[in-house]
Amino acid sequence: MDRRVWLSVGVLLVGGSLLFAAAAGRAAPAKLGQGGTLRLELPWADIDDVDPSLAYGHVTWALEYSTALKLFNYPDAPGPRGSRLIPEGATAFKVSNSGRTYTFTIRKGFRFSDGSPVTAANYAFAINRALGNELQSPAFQFVADEHATNVVGAQDVRDGRASDASGVRVRGNKLTITLTEPDGTFLSKISMPFFQALPLDLSRTSKVIGVDESRPLPSAGPYYVTRRTPSGFGQGDGLVVLKRNPYYAQNVGRRYRRRPAVPDRIHLETARGLYESYEEVKRGGADYSFDLPPTAGKELEEEFGLMGRFRIRPSNCINYIAMNTSNRLFRNNPRLRRAVNYVLDRRGMAELGNSGGTSLVPTDQYLPRGFPGFENIDAYPFSPNVAKARALARGHVPSGRWIYYYGLASPGPQRMALVRTQLAKLGIDIDPHGFRGFQPDPADKRNSPHAFVTRAWCQDYSDPFDFINTLLYGGTLKDENNNNVSYFDSPAYNSRMERAAKLTGDARLRAYTKLEHDLVTKAAPWAAWAQPANQFFFGDRVDMRSFVYQPIYETPPFNALALK
Repeated sequence: MDRRVWLSVGVLLVGGSLLFAAAAGRAAPAKLGQGGTLRLELPWADIDDVDPSLAYGHVTWALEYSTALKLFNYPDAPGPRGSRLIPEGATAFKVSNSGRTYTFTIRKGFRFSDGSPVTAANYAFAINRALGNELQSPAFQFVADEHATNVVGAQDVRDGRASDASGVRVRGNKLTITLTEPDGTFLSKISMPFFQALPLDLSRTSKVIGVDESRPLPSAGPYYVTRRTPSGFGQGDGLVVLKRNPYYAQNVGRRYRRRPAVPDRIHLETARGLYESYEEVKRGGADYSFDLPPTAGKELEEEFGLMGRFRIRPSNCINYIAMNTSNRLFRNNPRLRRAVNYVLDRRGMAELGNSGGTSLVPTDQYLPRGFPGFENIDAYPFSPNVAKARALARGHVPSGRWIYYYGLASPGPQRMALVRTQLAKLGIDIDPHGFRGFQPDPADKRNSPHAFVTRAWCQDYSDPFDFINTLLYGGTLKDENNNNVSYFDSPAYNSRMERAAKLTGDARLRAYTKLEHDLVTKAAPWAAWAQPANQFFFGDRVDMRSFVYQPIYETPPFNALALK
C-alpha cells in the first residue's frame, strides 16, 4: 500500500511520561516578533514534489500546511485541539442522502496570492485534477476506493470516460460531493492537501515543475510558493521559497480566525549534508533542520534540556508484533495472545532502537498517543509481568516451533533475540526468519505459515479507521497483499468496525475509543510495543515561545514560528 512518506529522524530515547507531558502544554507567549526569513534545511534529499496534486512527502505536507486553503483544516495548536478538524475554506457542511452526500458552503472573501477569488469551483477542480489519468495523483486511492471513500464517477475520470466526476458538483458557493456509500473517513480524507483550493488555470495533464518569481504557484493559504529549484542530484542546491500571501483572509469577516503568517518568507534548502545542516543550525546559519545525526540527541538534551531549542514529540506511527490468528498457535486463543502482551519487555525493545538512531517510546496501544480516538488505558506493563503471563498461558500453548518474521536491519536481530527469550518463558519456541525490505514475504499472504511478524504503520490520514479498520478488518482479507497480517477476522469486531466507520464527529471517536480498548485488552491480535518520536532542534534566532507541535503533520507550523 502506498502511504505518506514518514521522515524517520535519529533522536534520543526518553521516558514516555516526560516526552508526552512536555507535549501536552504550551504557555501563552508574550508579544512575538513579526517578519524576517525563516531558514530551513532538508538533509540528504530533495522534496518529492511541489505540485499540490502529487506532493505526498512528510516535508512537502509540512510546507503545504502553510500554503494550502482546505475545506477543513487542523488548527495551529498542540493536541488534542490540534487533532480536531475545524472549518477553513468552508463555513459549514451538511450530510444528506443517507450519509452519501456532503454539501459544503464555501466561505466568501478568500483570495489566492494572485488576487483571484476562491470559489467552490476551485475545490471541484482540485478533486477532478487529482482523479485524472495523466497526473496519476496518489490522491486517487483515497477517494476512489470501493471499500471505503468512493466518489461517484471518480473511476470514470481515471478511465477517460468523463472529464469531471458526476458526484462532484458546484452551484454558486456550494460544493456537493456524493459518495457511492456512506463513509465516516471522508472529512479526514478531503482535508488532505491534495484537495486544497487550486487555481483553475493549472494544467490538468502536466505537473507543476518550474516555479520562480515570474511564474509563482498561487495558493490561498497564509503563504504561496515563489520559487522551486530541484536539487542537482545531491549537490545541495535545491531550493523552495514561500512568501506571505498578501491577500490572505483579508475580507472573510470577523468570525474567521486568521491563521498566523509570522515570517515574511520561509526559505528551504534541500539535499544538504546531514552534519553540515546540523552545524549550520548550531552556529546560527540556519534556523531548523529536518534531520539530525543519530548521536545528536544526547548531546542536545545535555546542552539544552527538553524545553529549550531541543524538543521531542510523538509521531503518528506504531510498531507492533502481529500474531497470526489463523495459525494453530493463536487460532481461537485470545488468552495466549494476551499472555504474549504481558511477557514482552517493551522498555528493553524500545531502548534497542536508540542505537539505530530512532527514538522509540514504549506503548501497548494500537492508536498513537495523541491521535484522534486515543485514550490511555495502561492495558499491559512496559516491563514483563511473567507471573501474569504464565497464568494466562497455562494449558494454552500447543507444542511446536513457531515461525517469527523479523527485519534484519539493525537492531532487528537483537530485538528478536530479546523477544525470543521472553516468549520462551511461556513455552513458545520460535523459528526466526529474517527478511529485508519493507514487507516480509509471505506474511501478507492468506496461507502464510508465520505465527508472528514484526510490523510498523504510520498514518495515511488522521482518522482511527486508518489503524483499526485498515489493519484489523477481516472483511477485506484476500489471498495476498494484505495489511491485516494478523488475519484477524472476527464477525463481532467486523460489525463494530463497520458501525464505527459510518459515524461522524464525537460519536465516531467514542466508538473507536471503545473498540480499541476491547481489541487491546480482549482480542489482542497484536502486541503493540513502541511509538516512534520526532526531534526538533532550532537555531538561536528562533523565539521558542512560538513553538507549537502540530500533532497531525508532526511538525511545528512554520507559518507560526517567530524570529527574535
